[in-house]
Amino acid sequence: MDRGPGHGGCGQQPRSHARGVVPHRLRLDFVEQNLFRPIGMETATYFPPPAATTATLYHGDGKSPYSWWNVLYRPLGSISASARDMAAYVQFYLNRGMANGVQVAPAANIDRMGVPTSVWVAKEGLRLPFTRIPR
Repeated sequence: MDRGPGHGGCGQQPRSHARGVVPHRLRLDFVEQNLFRPIGMETATYFPPPAATTATLYHGDGKSPYSWWNVLYRPLGSISASARDMAAYVQFYLNRGMANGVQVAPAANIDRMGVPTSVWVAKEGLRLPFTRIPR
């Protein structure tokens, strides 16, 4: 059950809240067009990126690579992106939903993502944000 921002673990993945409105592929396109691109994330994708553009993670022996894997339900967090794109993504949150001079997401929604409402600590009374961003 999708209850919107603030109803998760310690963070919030950029999920498609258009569930039930459009088919899965169109939701992925929606996120790309309305979140990734306005933020400036040029390489971000929910699909396996070209092998030549990715780093390889190795096991402790330094020789055996981990195989690439993907989260089955892509809007839950299977995003592959460059370091530059991830920097733009972090800056988007630090700017409270603004990117490149455009308010991509309402600041109130960004603020709400950091306030726990359904995890056990929230149910026990914690109402402080997970993080504090100076205003």
